[in-house]
Amino acid sequence: MTRPLILLSCDHAVVGDPPRLSDLVNHAYVRAIERAGGAPVLLPALGAPWLADLMGRADGILLTGGRDYRRAGLHPAADYCRIERERRDFVLWRRLVGQHQAVLGICLGMQLMNLGSGGTLYQDLGTQFPGCRIHKGTHHAVRLTSESRLGQLMGPRVLVNSSHHQAVRRSAGAFRAVGWSLDGVIEAVEFPGDRFVAGVQWHPERMPESAAQRDLFAAFVRASGNGGQWT
Repeated sequence: MTRPLILLSCDHAVVGDPPRLSDLVNHAYVRAIERAGGAPVLLPALGAPWLADLMGRADGILLTGGRDYRRAGLHPAADYCRIERERRDFVLWRRLVGQHQAVLGICLGMQLMNLGSGGTLYQDLGTQFPGCRIHKGTHHAVRLTSESRLGQLMGPRVLVNSSHHQAVRRSAGAFRAVGWSLDGVIEAVEFPGDRFVAGVQWHPERMPESAAQRDLFAAFVRASGNGGQWT
């Protein structure tokens, strides 16, 4: 059986000794897609012509995490990604809106989906969300609505890791918020309808021991092999 081809959006950063500009992705994403039955393919920070060609061959798109977007607004606590990645990500999302592929956004990937659709972000939870708990370097519970696709898949309450300081403030009209941390931060969104377009603020690829997180990747890969539709 042919594995669905899943594009993983790479980061674009200077790494190594001596320093060199690289397109890279945490191997945990690759392993999560492979274990779920997909064929992971890395998508570098390329221009629009190459992007359209690669997208035309893909069954699903995984929007990975990373550093902050300038488009969310300037803030002294922000740590911005390279502009090449930011440009690629927003071109990628604009093209995805009118496509059929399954889409899973993780952390920054979920923020991309919301920003690219007209929503807004808290640029720094610690200074802009009164009463917010620390969301960086910890674990906490997320409650998911029972009528949502993610809630039906993962259950009404799921333990997640947390490594972000920005989050969805106003969700875009195209999406509905379906998951929240106990302090009220939006942690999951999804597109209404049968197409698999969902975002989570945590990093499920770093929790391979969790059945709920494995189920998320399995559902994403199944949808990718089903013309982008939830199954």
